[in-house]
Amino acid sequence: MKRVIFMIILALMIPGLGAQDIYERVLADIETNSLTLITLREQLEADKLEINSGRFLSNPEVEFGYLWGKPSSIGNRMNYSIAQSIDFPLVYARKSSIARQQEANAELGYREERAIVLLEARENLVELLYINAMAAEYSYRIANAEAVADMFRKRMDSGASTVQEYNKANINLATVRREASNNELEREAVLSRLRALNGGVDVIFDDSLFVGSELPASFNDWFVEMETNNPRLLRAKGVAEVAESVVKLQKANSMPKFSARYMSENVVGQTHQGATLGISVPMWENKNRVKSAVTRANASKLAAEDTGISLYNSLKSVYDKAKGLTELTESYRSALERGDNRKLLENALEKGEISLLDYLVEIGFYYDAVDNLLETEKDRELAISYLWAAGL
Repeated sequence: MKRVIFMIILALMIPGLGAQDIYERVLADIETNSLTLITLREQLEADKLEINSGRFLSNPEVEFGYLWGKPSSIGNRMNYSIAQSIDFPLVYARKSSIARQQEANAELGYREERAIVLLEARENLVELLYINAMAAEYSYRIANAEAVADMFRKRMDSGASTVQEYNKANINLATVRREASNNELEREAVLSRLRALNGGVDVIFDDSLFVGSELPASFNDWFVEMETNNPRLLRAKGVAEVAESVVKLQKANSMPKFSARYMSENVVGQTHQGATLGISVPMWENKNRVKSAVTRANASKLAAEDTGISLYNSLKSVYDKAKGLTELTESYRSALERGDNRKLLENALEKGEISLLDYLVEIGFYYDAVDNLLETEKDRELAISYLWAAGL
C-alpha cells in the first residue's frame, strides 16, 4: 500500500503530459449517449428546417367565384384566378444569405451547449479521479491505523500500555474508517451524476493518478488561437453578421414588389380570360424598418465585442488561477519530499520513543500535506478543464 501512495506522489511530480487522454474515452461515450445532446441534435435539425422555410416564394393564391344572376334570364357568372406575388429578386438573395448565416449560428449554438455538457462531465471525472486517489490513500491509512490499534491491544494485554491509549488508537481507526466511508459515498454521488450525463449508462472510470494536464505557456497566444474556434464568441459574431444582413434585406424590401395573375370570367355565351401584372410601390409599410435594423445591428456588434472582452477576462482569471495552483502544487510536492517521516515515526512508536498522541499529531501533519496536494491538483485540473472546454 505504501508503494501505491508513492506512485501517486511520483505521478504528481511528473511534468504536464496532457491529461485529456484520461477522460477522452468516457467523454466520447457521454457525447454519444447523452440524452441532452441527442435532444439538442434533433432540435438543431428542426431549427435548420425552420430557418430555411422562409427563403422561397410566397404561396400562390387561387380564387373561385360563382355568382347567381338576377333576373335569371341574364344567367350566372363564374370567375376563377391564379395569382402569384414576387419580391424584388435581390430580396431572395438576401434571405438565402441570412438563412445560411442562421444555420451556422444554430450549429454554433449546439456546439456551445455541447461544450457545457462535456465540461460538466469532465469536471465530474476530475472529481472522481480525486476521490479514487483519496480512496487509495485511505486504504493505506486504515491499514496503518489497524496496525497501531493492534500494537496497543497487545501492549495493553501485556501491561505495557493503558486502556486509555488503546481506546485512543481505536478512536483514530474509527475516524479514518468514517472518512473513507464518506469518501465512498461521494464516489457514489459522482457516479450517479455521470450516469445521468451518460444517458443512464454506468460509467467505468478507475483512474487514481493525476498526470497533470498541460497549461498553455502563453495565455495571449493560446487565446488568439482559441477564439477562432470558440462557439460562444463565434455565435456572438454570427448574430452581428445576421443583423447586418437584415439591414441589407430591409433595404432590398424597399424595392418594388410584383404580382402576376391569370383570370377567367365566364357568363352565358361569353368568356373573358387573360393575364394581369401588378406592382407594389413601398411608400409607408417599411417606414423606419431600415433604421430599426441598423440600430439592432449596432447593438449586436457591441454585444459581440462585449462577449469577446468578457470571455478574455474570465479565461484569463481561470488561467491565472491554474498557474497559481501549479506553483502551489510544486510547493506541496517539495514539502512531501522533505517531510515524509512516516517510517521514522512508526519505528519511534514501536520503540516507545514517542507517545501515541505525538505519533498521531506528527502523522496527521503528513496526511494533511497529502490531502492538500491532491485537493490542489484537483482544483488545478478543474481550472484547466474550463480552459479546455473553451476550445470545443
